[in-house]
Amino acid sequence: MYREVTIGVINVLMGLDVFQLLPKLYTGEEKFGRAILTTSSALLVAGVLFAQKKHRANILIIWLFSSLVYIGTYIYGIDKWFYKSCVILYIYGILLVCMEAVIYKAYLKELEQSIPKDPNVCESKSVVEKPPMPTAPMESNPPSYEAMAPQIHVY
Repeated sequence: MYREVTIGVINVLMGLDVFQLLPKLYTGEEKFGRAILTTSSALLVAGVLFAQKKHRANILIIWLFSSLVYIGTYIYGIDKWFYKSCVILYIYGILLVCMEAVIYKAYLKELEQSIPKDPNVCESKSVVEKPPMPTAPMESNPPSYEAMAPQIHVY
């Protein structure tokens, strides 16, 4: 839980560029990706702290998808600033990939916890489900299809 909160806070601070580490290095596409990542990171922090247990996996997957969008815009923008030797951008890109791996592990853990151990046990009740019973009585010797065909006589 604390890992997810830390990752969310780091990405919110990097997205808002509070410390002015990355002044004027973003293209239009990267600004879009950064806005999506900042919003989903804030959602990640709020979701981990305040959301119900059944919604945590969805919040984690939203963050994973938005970070993929940001990495896509990040890679697209490399040709715009490749001549600028800004080491912090490369370090942040590597850290973001590591953060995705941590969040993915947390997502898998949430999925494992949501799957019931015994497939015959219903989640709302501890009763084993019974197979459905047929509604019509079963005959041991059903008639053949020829005998059941209607006969129509026209005079």
